[in-house]
Amino acid sequence: MSDARPAVPASRMGALFATSCGLLMLQVALTKVFSVVLWYHFGFLVISIALLGFAMSGVWLARRPEWLDENGARRLWRPAAVAAVLIVVGLWIALHTRVDAMHLIEDRNQGGLLVVMAVLFAPFFFLGKAVSATLTVHRAEAGKVYAANLLGSGAGCGLAVVLFDALHLSASEVAIASGGLVALGALLYALGTSIWGQFVTAVLCAGFVALGVFDGLRDSQFTLYPPDSKPLARVVEWLETNSPSRVEFKASAPGGARTELIHGEITETDTPGVFSARSVKGGTVEARLLPPEEADLVSFGEGGYVKGVHGIDDFVDFREWTSLSRVDVFDWPEVYGAWGLWGLSSNYSGPQPRQVGITIDTWAMTNVMEWDRTDGAAPPEIVEWLPASLVHRLVSDHDVLCIGAGGGMDLLTAKRFGAKKIVGVEINPSVVKGVREQALDFQGRLYDWDNDGDDGTIEVHVAEGRHWLERDTTKYDIVQLSGVDTASTTQAGAFSLSENFLYTREAFGTYLEHTNDGGFVTLTRWFLPDSDGLPRNTLRLFVLAWNALQDAGIEDPSRHVVLVESNGFSVVIFSRTPFAAEQLASLDEAGAKLGVRTLYHPDRDSDYVLPGGTASNIVARPFDDYATAQDKVSWLAAYPYDVAAPTDDRPFFFETSRFDPKFVTNRDSWITPLGGLTSHAILVILLLVLTAVSWLFVIGPLLRLRREVRAEEGHRVPLAPLLVYFGSLGLGFILVEVVLAQKFVLFLGNPVYSLAVVLFSVLVFSGIGSAVAPRLGRPWIALAIVAAIAGVYPLVLDTVFDLTLQLPDAARIAVSVALLAPLAFFMGMPFPLGLARLADADPRATAWAWGINGYTSVIGSVLTIVIALMAGFTMVVWIGAGVYVLALIASPFLGRGVSAPEPESSEESVPWRDPVAFE
Repeated sequence: MSDARPAVPASRMGALFATSCGLLMLQVALTKVFSVVLWYHFGFLVISIALLGFAMSGVWLARRPEWLDENGARRLWRPAAVAAVLIVVGLWIALHTRVDAMHLIEDRNQGGLLVVMAVLFAPFFFLGKAVSATLTVHRAEAGKVYAANLLGSGAGCGLAVVLFDALHLSASEVAIASGGLVALGALLYALGTSIWGQFVTAVLCAGFVALGVFDGLRDSQFTLYPPDSKPLARVVEWLETNSPSRVEFKASAPGGARTELIHGEITETDTPGVFSARSVKGGTVEARLLPPEEADLVSFGEGGYVKGVHGIDDFVDFREWTSLSRVDVFDWPEVYGAWGLWGLSSNYSGPQPRQVGITIDTWAMTNVMEWDRTDGAAPPEIVEWLPASLVHRLVSDHDVLCIGAGGGMDLLTAKRFGAKKIVGVEINPSVVKGVREQALDFQGRLYDWDNDGDDGTIEVHVAEGRHWLERDTTKYDIVQLSGVDTASTTQAGAFSLSENFLYTREAFGTYLEHTNDGGFVTLTRWFLPDSDGLPRNTLRLFVLAWNALQDAGIEDPSRHVVLVESNGFSVVIFSRTPFAAEQLASLDEAGAKLGVRTLYHPDRDSDYVLPGGTASNIVARPFDDYATAQDKVSWLAAYPYDVAAPTDDRPFFFETSRFDPKFVTNRDSWITPLGGLTSHAILVILLLVLTAVSWLFVIGPLLRLRREVRAEEGHRVPLAPLLVYFGSLGLGFILVEVVLAQKFVLFLGNPVYSLAVVLFSVLVFSGIGSAVAPRLGRPWIALAIVAAIAGVYPLVLDTVFDLTLQLPDAARIAVSVALLAPLAFFMGMPFPLGLARLADADPRATAWAWGINGYTSVIGSVLTIVIALMAGFTMVVWIGAGVYVLALIASPFLGRGVSAPEPESSEESVPWRDPVAFE
């Protein structure tokens, strides 16, 4: 009899690597899919769906021990192949199941959302089955196998960023590519085990290659359409409804120097078969049309053509995918109303210039306004009627910094008021690229790299605004932010871009530090009080400005800040220098012209008084009341919403609900002013649903299995050590990982870079740590080091960031990797070392451990954000360190009572396959 366990075939290691790589790519791609076809906050759901699939796969394997030996491992190509097929099938079903999450209850389409979740859950279940079975069969070499899993996951994260940012593949194309990698993994699993399996998986791989080559089939079946409530869908619906004769005209300038895509309206002329095409951008062209049955694209004139409208793509002139978002650029019909003219005065009666619309993930809106500067004309007068222009009345011949430049509206406004230097900073490279490629001349070449005709007065930088400003040594007369939040998602899921460190106490301090003496900071945001008239985000904006001024050494900020509202948008202006009487008079005069309402004024009471309702007895004039409150901490604590100033450690500016008893009964804590669920509500519902589902399909079956094993073998299964050890690892890992991705955003200057560097470093160095874990042998040592490093990180990271912030990008990435490597290295050790303790146990114990680890990861993915909302990121990391301490306490008991008994007789019996007698 030999007790040697089977070595890990090289092909199986490669299969695990490819499958893990595809799995991570799939998660990344689906967050982008959800951000477009549902809403941005559902991107967070992908993580939970994936982890739940893994947890349930562990439960399934615990009840199917025949899959947990070498014979079972020879069939692992099957779940991998099924997962590859389900990725494509599930994606197709999800894209063709039209669900509008904003109107889910109104449309009675909860079933549609459940269908989408179910079909996308299925591939994760089979992927988890293949991965966890591989780890279980080779648990004696868990370090090596787990390393392949982690390294593959790290490669998948990096590859997804490359496919998005270098090749600009769509989210559906990246998802399909992930299926191709999983199919390759299935083929590698089949090598040397099954001729039939090799044939099936080879055909499957060929199918994915064909799907990648034939882009017509891919584009027709896997196009991402936004729900009806999103702006891009509403625009296209109007165009299709009101302009059935609308066509697309492509015209080349003389000599073919430029090609411009135009949308026009066709009208019949007196000549049969000849039509006049009026462009939305102006001008007409004569077109000759053939009958539709004779030609789909009809040639005419100077290399142009006309074609019928079939959907969104017929109106979109520019589209680009990156790991940050999808950006669409399109002509904006005049008759549909203003686009991006936030808070335009109702008193304005002049012409509205033509515009080009831009959406980010088909939702967040910005615009490009036409500026014909051929005769030296100034930008359109309409910008003077925007409330964001008020600050320009306070200075002249000034330098302006516009963070979140978007399509250039703030830059155009600064140009109108004669700013001598204008700097725009925009985080999304596709927005700037879209403007330059589709509307450069239309916009008066405002975004020209060479500043043609501007004598270098305009600069446009692609960067995260606050990170760029903290590295900039220049001071400005105006620092301006207008509606800078995209409500889209990165791979990290919800709260990654919307909570982008631009609306924190430290950020506002940075803005003030970069203003000249007498300079101003101004921000424009929606003004959306609750149903009782109580302001939330606007009041928080006011509190932030007030606190930033106090942090700058101003004891009484009452004369340093002004707050107004126009047509649903509020504008705050504040300065380190108190407003002079003539400045206030200038603002009052401009405000009277625009018809704005004063929310806070240094010299008079606010125009805004609560209109009544159940909460009207709390405050009368909330902005004035806060300004005059002696004990502002107590005032904020008594206010129905959390409007205290966010900090970098707790940067959730847009989340004003509180997790308290009132949250349950307050409708405004659950429903946003736009009619959707608040993020607090989503988290609560998600946590309850995932807890119930996970208990039903993970913990419940494990408990039943425990009773069955006890009944069959007469032994008590020690569930507690497994539960505490592997549950703590799952919870602790995700608590620390999610927070680190947030902590590095400011340092690296981009949420995508932060996520890519953090995930890649954590997964790769965890994989290396897993590979060398057998040399350490004792899990408690690794756990103690992880807990110590995690406990210290929040205290030292900010200091290191401050000392190295001015380094070049490559150097800061290197610093980040160096900071993450020690923690990640030791984080990769406890799991394989724990599995090694179970090497002589019943294989079901390993599957059991996998299920418990997956269960706590599912809960932890939501719990991380809940804790961060309540207590901040530092507390999350410290709780994560404490969770690792729990695992350390459980580690000595993990191997007790799990040794397999000596076989009674039988040469075919192999000890590592015998049922274990649990104590």
